[in-house]
Amino acid sequence: MAKVTLTIEGEPEEIRSALTVLLDQEVVNLPVDTLQTDSGPVEDAPSETPWSDDDVAMWWENLTPGAQKILAEIATRPEGYPASELAESVGLDMRGIGSRIGSSTHNMKRLFKKNGKFTKPQPWTFNGPLRRYVVHPDVAAVVLRLSESDTARPGE
Repeated sequence: MAKVTLTIEGEPEEIRSALTVLLDQEVVNLPVDTLQTDSGPVEDAPSETPWSDDDVAMWWENLTPGAQKILAEIATRPEGYPASELAESVGLDMRGIGSRIGSSTHNMKRLFKKNGKFTKPQPWTFNGPLRRYVVHPDVAAVVLRLSESDTARPGE
């Protein structure tokens, strides 16, 4: 049997994201005893609650217009939007996309991080090996509704 020893350092949510990329699948309930810090195991893993429509709306309202445009596009294919197709669709290179959706990460930390732990699952992730953006299904449905209502009110 093969033995693999791997060290991933960072915040619990960063560890979950790294494992998601490595395993090419969502890591939902990471056992607490697998989370280790320099001072020992993390005593309590992040307590995430599902996204409500109000949570998504609050997160959405705090995004920049550029981030909203890109995330609304990704939400049309929440199961996985190839990065090259997204770049073509929004007319930006990967650096341009990354710089615009950065407000999403800042808002997650500001709105949904308490005592160093995220209280919501990440709204979107980037699967590096497959080069695809994936949006949480609960978030995608609300983002599509919100982006439609935004475009229905030009000038606001």
